[in-house]
Amino acid sequence: MPRAASSEGSKPKKGPAKCRPPVGLKTRFCVALDAVIIGHNERRPGIYILQLMKFSTGKERVVGVAARRSAKDRPVMFNRCPFCGEEILWLAVKAKKGKRS
Repeated sequence: MPRAASSEGSKPKKGPAKCRPPVGLKTRFCVALDAVIIGHNERRPGIYILQLMKFSTGKERVVGVAARRSAKDRPVMFNRCPFCGEEILWLAVKAKKGKRS
């Protein structure tokens, strides 16, 4: 569900003007993308964050941002942010680097 703004003099949400690479476990998306993300690993229509969990450690990490048109469709992963145009492929590239020997 998209985040609703309050009607009482809502201030613009502060955040980076463009998507930035993650720092530690925290991802930093632009204000516009952050406002439309509906959750993590969703099965319903909308834009959401894909996460993977390493079962041996139990830690989760963000792999990318994806969208669905309907619950039956396969998700489409974004290479670039549809709002600010910055490359957000760095999330998936990090996942591939860990598999190399």
